[in-house]
Amino acid sequence: MGLAHRFLWNRHDAEDAVQNALLLAERKHGQLRRPELWWPWLCRIVVQQCRLIRRQNSRQAAGQVGAAEALRWRGSTTPAQGAGSGLEDVLHELIGELPRGQRTAIVLRHLEGMDYEEIAQVLGRSESTVRVHVKRAREALREAIRKRYPEWSSDQETD
Repeated sequence: MGLAHRFLWNRHDAEDAVQNALLLAERKHGQLRRPELWWPWLCRIVVQQCRLIRRQNSRQAAGQVGAAEALRWRGSTTPAQGAGSGLEDVLHELIGELPRGQRTAIVLRHLEGMDYEEIAQVLGRSESTVRVHVKRAREALREAIRKRYPEWSSDQETD
């Protein structure tokens, strides 16, 4: 459930994603050839279900309201809007703007605490590809924070 919540940032959508994933896993259980890879296989299904729900929510929001309203409808807030208005809100917003591969890799690595080998199994990619995605995601987040919130940048940085 935590994995789905970190992708969707909404408890109800996360529950739907997990339930859909478990139903799909149950139906396709016979296709799993190596039982020791059950957990990465299930995580991959959860991630796919989260992507589907995000896509559905984005389409519904775009069809019903304008861009600013769409963000609010999906439960997203900007730092100026949110009651918490902290780094967590900013990171939530910025992570959502990352390319899909980077977003998935950084969520699994830093929010779920998976190691690179586990992430590679979940994504069906090589470990080096996962490392590149995580590195680029970190760089993109760092750069986005510097541009949008220069007051948060360290004045102590050296060349």
